[in-house]
This record gives sequence, C-alpha cells and structure tokens, in this order.
Amino acid sequence: MNTTETRRGGWIQTNSGGKFWPLDPRPLDFNINDIAHALSNTCRYNGHCVEFYSVAEHSYLIAEKMMEDGCEGHEIMWGLLHDAAESYISDVPKPIKADLGNYRDIELNIEKALAVRYNLPWPMPRIVKVYDNKILLTEQNELMRGWNHLKENALDVPIQCHEPSMAKRLFLETFWKIDDKYAILH
Repeated sequence: MNTTETRRGGWIQTNSGGKFWPLDPRPLDFNINDIAHALSNTCRYNGHCVEFYSVAEHSYLIAEKMMEDGCEGHEIMWGLLHDAAESYISDVPKPIKADLGNYRDIELNIEKALAVRYNLPWPMPRIVKVYDNKILLTEQNELMRGWNHLKENALDVPIQCHEPSMAKRLFLETFWKIDDKYAILH
C-alpha cells in the first residue's frame, strides 16, 4: 500500500527546510518565517530602485498604515500578506505578468491557500489594493528616477530601505502585533 501523497508539480525548498508546491499549495505548507525571510530578500521593482527596498518592508509599511488608519484586523493582515505568494513564485513585473499564461492562476491559488492558513476571508479585501496603489506613488517618488507624482495621492509612510535582516524582523513583529491585537489566528 502506497501512503505517499501525490502532489501536483515540483516543490521548492524553503528557508526553514520545508517543502512548498507552488502548483499545489496547501494551508499547512505555509510558514510565516519563510515568507518573511523570502520577502525581506526580494527587492521591489525588479531591483531597479535607487537602493535595495524589500517586499517585506513594502508589506509591513502598508499593514502599519492600515492599523494606524483604523482598518479591520483581517484587512490589516491581508495588507501585510498581500504579496506573500511572491515568497514562493517570485515577483514578476506587472507589464509582463499578464503574458505569462497561468501565472496569475498560480498566484491566486497560493493566495487562497494562504487565506485558509491564516484565517482570512477570501477574496482579499479591495481596501488592500487602495493602500498598495498609494504606497506605489510614495515608492516611485522616493525610490525611482524620473517619477514625480502628486504627493497628496501618496501614502505617508517612512521608507527606510532596511537591510533584509531588519525588514524580516519588522515584518514578523508586525505579523504578531496584528494577531495579538485582533486575534486573527485564533
């Protein structure tokens, strides 16, 4: 009798030594430390910003601002985790993402499993995209050459361009602060 479960596609090894199947994500495959580690080592804008700025910093800045603005707990957690799929399938620049066949479907399946793992509603709340778009203006004003957007549309957050280890620590601190305040994971 074969007790080995068959999973779709291959797996990647995570920082903690675990396995993650991007084409067959399961809720128990997620590890917040792996997510924080990978996102803290992933540079926004495909590395074309004026200095290293991680997806982890981008994510915790959104969550912290949402918390400050009084958003709901599940919205704030989604603000923190909205790019978590990138820790398993990398960040793909928006102009080419639509031309990558089923990339968006793979990303959505990961996000759905992530929602189950972290007790979040599906689909991701629209308010997260509002904050994501506003921080985009802030980031482009401060981190990209040749951009000069109206400041009143940008998100007022302090971009520090932290080293990966600091961005990881702040991401994890924000994760536990959200859970402590809103009991998301309970």
